[in-house]
Amino acid sequence: MNGDASIPRGRERYPALRPLGADAFSITSVARDRLLDRDVALTELRPELAADAVAARIVAARIASAADLSVPGVPEVFDHGGGRAARPWVVTALVAAPSVQDLVADGRSARDAEELLAVARTLAETMREVNAGGVVHGALGPDIVLLEGARTWVTGLGPQPWELLSPSDPAGTAEAWSRFTASLRFASPEQAAGEAPGRRSDVYGFGRVLESLLVLGERGEDVPPVAAVRLLGSLQRLRESCVDPTPARRPASFAAVLGELERIEAAALPPRESRPEDVSAWPTAALATITTVHPQADADAVATERIRTVRGRPATPATATATAGAARSARSPKRASGPGSRPRPRRPWSPAARLVVAGAAVLVVTAAVVAHALLVPAGSAPDVVVPQVAGKTVEEAARTLTASGAVVAGQHPTASSYGAGLVSGTDPGPGTSISAGQTVALLVSTGPGETPVPQLAGLDVAGARDALAASGLTLGAISARDGVDRAGAVLGTAPSFGARVPEGTAIDLMIASGRVRVPAGLTGQASQPVIDALAAAGLHAQTVTQDTSEYLTGVVLRVEPGEGARLALGGIVTLTVARYVPPPAPPPPTDGPVPTPSATADRTPVPVATP
Repeated sequence: MNGDASIPRGRERYPALRPLGADAFSITSVARDRLLDRDVALTELRPELAADAVAARIVAARIASAADLSVPGVPEVFDHGGGRAARPWVVTALVAAPSVQDLVADGRSARDAEELLAVARTLAETMREVNAGGVVHGALGPDIVLLEGARTWVTGLGPQPWELLSPSDPAGTAEAWSRFTASLRFASPEQAAGEAPGRRSDVYGFGRVLESLLVLGERGEDVPPVAAVRLLGSLQRLRESCVDPTPARRPASFAAVLGELERIEAAALPPRESRPEDVSAWPTAALATITTVHPQADADAVATERIRTVRGRPATPATATATAGAARSARSPKRASGPGSRPRPRRPWSPAARLVVAGAAVLVVTAAVVAHALLVPAGSAPDVVVPQVAGKTVEEAARTLTASGAVVAGQHPTASSYGAGLVSGTDPGPGTSISAGQTVALLVSTGPGETPVPQLAGLDVAGARDALAASGLTLGAISARDGVDRAGAVLGTAPSFGARVPEGTAIDLMIASGRVRVPAGLTGQASQPVIDALAAAGLHAQTVTQDTSEYLTGVVLRVEPGEGARLALGGIVTLTVARYVPPPAPPPPTDGPVPTPSATADRTPVPVATP
């Protein structure tokens, strides 16, 4: 059809309109999809790096990571092309929104602490799904998390270890990892040390994002409400846990991060239906009553004052003065004033009057308790967050826990990677919110013990990491192998399943790449066995016929892509199959005598009769 020739194909379908952003290896532009008439985001290798094979390898690997992923909160990939041999490019959904880092640099501020909590939860949920898909982001930071209204977007996925792995070129693989890590603004300590990123590296990146979100929160209202003070403090402690320089001390996964965020919300904020709209709108007398009967109000005022001091703002005691004034007014009887006023003589109280006053006092106390129950939000009693004490001596850990308000009760020996006699953890674990005075047990290390390698075959990388962590082991190197298994599925481990190894040992994984190779020796064979061989290899076949007088019908003449080509599992291979047609009859001669039957008979042997 004539119309087919005008349909744009490949990279030419997406002309760039204006720049949108750039990093060390690629540039991103707002482009126009000429076929569907819509704006998209086009990311491609920088033109000046067109001859840089390592840069092309990194960009192609990053594109492969995004193309295999479909997660809400990650811009959808519409099209991609190129590769290591050509300039790689990818087209995704357009998200024209500022990053968290942009908001910090521009001096923006968040509306309230609950908004920060919502952003943190959405980001953790997205990253949980990314890791569950067998993908490690590897480049998470406030520079690639975009805030579009109430939506949070995660962009800039890094390459996966098996995408950069080249067994025939180990030096090139090491150079690619080194250059990619050097391009990161928020590389984790283990990445900076030359290791490939893991899931705890993504947790570190989440902590750096949370760090910038807290900066936005500190620019909020001048005097945050008490609930916001607690929430910001809890988020700060979570941030410190996520950016711990030792990966093993960070939360093991984003499922653990989400669990901690839920505990923070439950401890810092009362149920939504019982929250007051604004503490500042409460009656002054009610605030005075709460201050009198509930000492925690004084502690909250101190916490608020500390936040003012940390932020460098002058302390304004207007609210405290008004509250104290109201309390004094409530305690002091009013005196008559004016010309001619004289003090009244004091009369001794009768027993009946004393009884009335005592009854009134009981009523006042009862009313104060009721007012406290109605006005103080549920769950506002101070909670204790169990601090991180792993690696400390028993005495140091006990002092730290006691200073936080917890009660140390008991020690439990346990094998761990920490030296014998050092504290390896607590029960409940660090970061857990408990009631003041609740007991915490110390887990005292007996040194590394031995544990069997668990069965990991069939799990994805995230599940394998959780199983290893539950067994006291860590995740080692990841390599990929082509085959018919789903991408990211664990095929085997080194050491193998059941082997007993010291706790803390790194276990290497062999996972499925999700790609297969076109089998060899297909041309010249009958089409049906070739189709069966492709199906066994995880590929689909489509056939086209070609008339020929040289081969029988059904013989495979060509295979596209060629034998040995690497395709995604379920890819399509086109077979060109012969259809035999007889050759045309030679034309009759136009010159010379026409053979006669007698002439023909002369050339044919005549049988001789037997006597």
